[in-house]
Amino acid sequence: MVEEDSAQCIKDDAMRKFYSDYVGINDPHELIAHSNVIRARLRKEGQVYKCIDRYKFLTSRLSTRFYYPRILELAKQAEAAPYFVDVGCCTGQKRK
Repeated sequence: MVEEDSAQCIKDDAMRKFYSDYVGINDPHELIAHSNVIRARLRKEGQVYKCIDRYKFLTSRLSTRFYYPRILELAKQAEAAPYFVDVGCCTGQKRK
C-alpha cells in the first residue's frame, strides 16, 4: 500500500478526529506517517495478518454491532461499577 492508503482507511471523520486527538497529531500527513510506523511495527512482531496490511487497526466497527446499544445502556447506569469490555483485536482499538 502507498502512504496515502492509510489515510483512506480512516474513512469516518469522527474516528480520524479520535485518533488525531488520542495520539496528539493534528497534521493529516503526520497522522499518515504515524499510522505507517504503527503498521510497520505490527508487521515486525510476527505473523502478518490481512487486517494489519489493510490498516484495519485504524477503524472500529464496535458501534455498528448489535450488542453496542446494550453495552452503552449498561455503562450509563449510575449504579453500575466501571467495567472493561474487550471484544478483541491485536491493537485494542475496539476496547472501550
